[in-house]
Parts: sequence; C-alpha cells; structure tokens
Amino acid sequence: MRKYKINNVILRRYLRLVFNLHNQQYIRKMQKQGLSCAGCSLDRQQIEAVVACEDAQLVLAAAGSGKTLSLLAKIEYINQALMIPPHQILAISFTRKTVSELRERCAIKGVDICTFHGLGRRLLQYGNDSRSLISEEETARFFEREMASLIAQNPDYAQKMHDFILFYYSTPKNPADFPTHAARISFNRACLRRSLRDDALRSSLPNHAIALDSGAQEQATRDRIRSKDEQLVANWLFVHQIDYQYRAICDDAPQSYRPTFTLIQGDLKVYLDLVYVDRTGHSPYGKDYLRACRWRTRFHGAHNHRYLQLFAYQWREDTVYTALRTALVKFGFQVRRIPAEVLDRRLQALDSYRSDILTFQSLIQAFLVVQKNNLRELSHIKHETACEHDAYAKHRKRLFFDLYQPLFQSYEQYLIDCRYYDFADMINHATELVNDVPECAAQYRYVLLDEVQDLSVNRCHLVRAILQKNANCRLFAVGDDWQSIYRFTGSDLGLIKEFERTFSLPTRRSFIEATHRFGTPTTALSSRFILRNPHQSSKRVVSDRDKRTPIHIVFNAESARRNDDSSAVLRVLDLLLERYGYDTLRRKSIQLISRYNHDIQRLDRRMFRVGQPVNDVYRIDWCMKSHPDQSLSFEFCSIHKSKGITRDFVIVLNMNDDQMGMPAKRESDPLLDALLSQEDGFAYAEERRLFYVAITRARLATYLIANRLNPSPFLLEISIDLKNMLNKMCPRCLTGVLLEKHCRQNILRYCSNYRYGCDYCAKQ
Repeated sequence: MRKYKINNVILRRYLRLVFNLHNQQYIRKMQKQGLSCAGCSLDRQQIEAVVACEDAQLVLAAAGSGKTLSLLAKIEYINQALMIPPHQILAISFTRKTVSELRERCAIKGVDICTFHGLGRRLLQYGNDSRSLISEEETARFFEREMASLIAQNPDYAQKMHDFILFYYSTPKNPADFPTHAARISFNRACLRRSLRDDALRSSLPNHAIALDSGAQEQATRDRIRSKDEQLVANWLFVHQIDYQYRAICDDAPQSYRPTFTLIQGDLKVYLDLVYVDRTGHSPYGKDYLRACRWRTRFHGAHNHRYLQLFAYQWREDTVYTALRTALVKFGFQVRRIPAEVLDRRLQALDSYRSDILTFQSLIQAFLVVQKNNLRELSHIKHETACEHDAYAKHRKRLFFDLYQPLFQSYEQYLIDCRYYDFADMINHATELVNDVPECAAQYRYVLLDEVQDLSVNRCHLVRAILQKNANCRLFAVGDDWQSIYRFTGSDLGLIKEFERTFSLPTRRSFIEATHRFGTPTTALSSRFILRNPHQSSKRVVSDRDKRTPIHIVFNAESARRNDDSSAVLRVLDLLLERYGYDTLRRKSIQLISRYNHDIQRLDRRMFRVGQPVNDVYRIDWCMKSHPDQSLSFEFCSIHKSKGITRDFVIVLNMNDDQMGMPAKRESDPLLDALLSQEDGFAYAEERRLFYVAITRARLATYLIANRLNPSPFLLEISIDLKNMLNKMCPRCLTGVLLEKHCRQNILRYCSNYRYGCDYCAKQ
C-alpha cells in the first residue's frame, strides 16, 4: 500500500477554505435569524467578525461601534458554537475598568478575563516569584532623589544637566533651520520662553552672577526675546557671565537697524547678529534679507566695530556655542561659567526652569517605560545615535544618554536590592516563564485581545508565547488604531500594520464601521481629520443614528484671561439651558475634558465649585445666579481618561495653539520616537488621535473652547467657517491673526505673533 505524505500547510489552507465557506453560510443564516448578545442585535460586520475563525483575526472598529459587544459575542460563539470550555478562553484588556465591564456583562461564566498586569502577576506567582510591584509614586520618588544626589555630588553631571535643560530640553529640533518663515514662527510659538535674565529680574531675585548697573538693569527689564535661537544665545551669555543688551540702538546706525545683541564687558563691546543663511548662502527670507546682511557687515567694518555673526547652519552642525566662545575669547572677553552649585540654585528659584527640571524627570520615566516595554537595549540605542546625520540631534541624544544611563543603572540596582519589579519587568519575566516552564499557561485554546492598538512589543511577546505554548490556539484582536493614544507607554502602531508577521500567524482583517454613538456631521469631520495621517488604516465610518451630532467652536470673551475658559463654558451652558430647559438638561450627561488634568484650573472657582478628584475625575457643580436654588452637576477629566465614555454633551477646554494646548507641543520628543517604529512619523500623530477621541465622545453635541487670537490648528482643519471668520490671518506667517492699533492718522495692522518674531506691519 502506497503511503502519501500530506503537506501540513496545504492541509491547513484547505481546511480554512472549507471553514470560511461554512462561515459565509452561517453569516447569511445569522442575518436572517438575527444574532444578538446581551440583548443587542449585531450588524453584518459584527456577525462576520464573530463567526470568522482564522488562526488570527484583527478587527478594526470605529469609535462607538460596539467593540465590547463584539468581544462578548465572540466569547459566546467560541463557547456555544465551537464548544470550547470557558476556562480555555483567555480575554485580555488594558484597564481594570474594561475588565470589570467585561466580567459583569459576560454571559459565559468561568472565562479567564484579566488585564496584562493581572496576567503577569499571576504567572509570576505561579513561578514562586516573591518580589513585589513597585508603584509609580515610588519610582518617581527614586528618580527625584537620585537626580538630586548626582547633581550635588558630581559637578560634571550637574553641568550636563544644566546644559540639557537650558539649551536642548525645550528645543527638540534644530532651532534655526526652517524652510519657511511660517515654520519658524510656529516653532517659536511652541518652544519660546523668557530668557534666564528676564525671568530672574521678573522674579525680583538678586543677580548672583553679574553685577548690572542701573542702565543695564533698565535694559534687562525689556529683555523680551522673540525667537528660540535668540533665547538660547541669551541664556548662554548669562550662564557665562557676559552682559548684553537685546536689540539696542547701535551707534551711527540707521534707526531701522538694531543688532540682535550688544555684548559688553568693561571697555569691550561686540555686536552680534543671528543670521538665517545656510551653507550655500541662501536664506528663506529672500534676496532683500541677504542684501541687508551684507550691508550690516560693511557698516560695522566701516566703523571698525567688533562684529560677529552666527549662522543658521551652525545650529545643525552644533557649532554655535563653540563658535561664540572662540570669537569672544579672540575679542578679549573673559568667558567664565557660573559655578554649577550657584547655577543650580538659580534655576530652582525660577518658575519656568524649575518646571523644566520637574518635567525632565517625567521624560526620564517615560523613556524608561518605552525602552523596557519595547525591549530596547541602551547600547543598541546609543549605537543608532552614533549613526545620526544631524549633528544637533546627535549631540542632544548623547547628552540625554549621559544623564539617563547612571539613573537607569541605579534604578535597576534599586529594584534588585529592594526585591521589586516594575510593570515592564513583570511582563518580560512572565514571558520568560511561559517559554521556560512547560505547564505554564498551557490550557488555552482561544486568546482574545481588547484595545489591540495599545500593544507594546513586550506585551506582544507574552501573547505570542502563550499562543506558541498551546497548539492550534487561535487569536482574536479588536481595537481602533484611530484611538491609539498611549504611544508614550510604548504602544506601537507598527505592530498592527505588521500584525501577521508580529504573531507569525495567517491573519484575517475585518472592520466594524457603523457607530451607534454619534451622527453626522461628526462622522465625516472626524474621519476626514484622522485620515490626514496616511499611516492610519482606512475605514468608512457611518452612523446608524437619525439625530445629528454637531461640533461647535466657542470662543472665550475678548476680556477673558489667557488661561481662563469660564466665559465660553458659561455661554455653552446658557445655550443648552435655553434649548432644553432646566428639568430636561439636568437629566442629560455633560462632560468637560481637556488635554491635561491641570486644565481644571481654567475654570473660575467663583463660578464653578470643584470637588476633590476621584481616580482623576473631578465633580463640578454650577449654581446659576439667576436661579440660586437650581444647579447642574457634571464631571471633568483628561482626554486619556475619557476614552471609552459616552456622554450627551462634551465640552473640550483649552483648544488653543499653545505649548500645553492642542496639539501639545511638548509631547512629541524625538527621544521617545527613536524607541518606536517609524509607522507613526506624521506630525503630531498622537495629538491628532487624541483630538479624534475628544470629538467622538458625545451623542448630541461637542463644544470646543478656544481663544480667538490663537485657536488650535486642528480647529482650522475641521471648520471652513472658522477659516472664513478668521480672514484676518497674517499674510506673512500664515498662523497669526492681524490686530489693529489706531494711531493719529492711520490704523496699523500687525500680527498677533509679534512676540514670536513675525514683524508684519501695514498701514490702513
């Protein structure tokens, strides 16, 4: 009898084809009969997602489309149709809140539903690991103590820390090499802050480094730096005890010309200009600017002035500070750096720079989390940095690693000494245990992943280890890459894009595109907005609701303070009261959300009573002046916290083009991007997804609160009416709004970005 050897791959493909044909028949049958779960009917796409049984299945679902319902229906189908016992089904989500919801709503009892961290902790207990989990608060306290100790005991470390904080931390990109004037102004808006000297004088602090005479003191109070590169140079001069005047009148020069800096030390005087010219001699400001630069050189030469120019290309080459020091020494200046201990005291006394030091600690912790969650060795990261072509970026990364490495080594030793592990270690060690111990996690036949867009590399490895340990175990993953908002913890969209390769399994992709939460025009506006990023998957989101869900933009009163959104929130509440009436409105749900928790301070406490936060959610009571016996209650939380909620009305605060507005300019540090895949290289991609989450929470209406003078660029993208309303945009920088100043005979129109270097001004 002849024996035939059957190719396993061909057999699996044949069985999959037969099974899919059966699935199509089952789908048509379920559509006729109606498939439901937890009392809710499923649409065709949900039914297809539930009954398809490939080795791996990736379901990308729109906001409000019933991801949780589909996951619960999948569990019922696996148990009842495929006859898989509950204890052989593993469902994993990312938060305790969603896990509690799944356990409460799941009709099949005995299913293993847990978070990644709950699964990791259980596996380590199985392996008799007696270590305990370190809290985030303890981690923060450790880094605070260790950084303070290194700064106090190691002068070299202290100097590197000061250099990074002052010259590189708030400047993630080369500060002068921009292709257009508009790009430079946008960068200044994001990164500019007061100079060290200006901040010290505004804080009424004694000057420990430089003894300024009365004239210099008066000049220093007008030290309003207008661009980031000028601020960096001013700080370098201050740190090296070089007195300067900013844009002071130059002797014998026309009134229209004022050098950027006039440096003074004793009888020596040097004029310094920052020139936006590249290596080839070209400038984004055109030929007139180049002629003006040549005139300055001739003017100072004719008057035998000591004159120095710093060029834009020197920032990219990271030679600005070296060139400045060399030139000043050549001119006869004494360049002496303020001692590290004195400078540290000065920085700690200044609000803006003290804030930078605190947030730098947060960057250290974020880098640690992303590095460990994505299994990146520090030596490999440093090797990649050595191959960096941009000298400025290379030096910035090297300086950061010099600060990070001793902290990282001390932290790892601290975990060993105290018998701690952190969340990343928990997942990594659990994966090793699954791989090494034969009986560990060997009972599963189906693994279901909720919120798959939040997967990091180490979580992915844990799931893959469980799949490999269990022969013929299948994977079902559901999520929405449009709502991937945890990149700062290591979530990587590249894992979704390469899902089949990630898990080494044949994968079926499907979509759930009908949303039950919101209607038009939110469906069209939100989809068009998010798909400007070509790395997001293409979905055609439709609504099954008859009611509209409009998005309104509401401006604060012109008299309102820059950091106060109370006037606009009151306008929204008054509009809702007028439309619905008090009795109806108090039965509806209202949610205030914003980019950061501290934006709760944008509400005037005289108008709103704010309670203590519970799980980072604030309760707010509004007592109406016209009816003191009536009040409305609602909640406030961050956009991150709001993910997954649905409310009737959502009010989004601080939709401004500011450093801490939307998009938040501080959240896209290239240091973190270097640890992740390049599948998310679109500008402000994470902030764009955050905004998408914000505008897809409401059933009835969304209200976006902004300042009329600096609305978020995201608002300009979604609203043609806003573009038409703001037809007074500056023609030069294309981001500012034209303001008017009435003079005796004329009306001057100037750009609102004059603080950031846009000098557009015209008579009317």
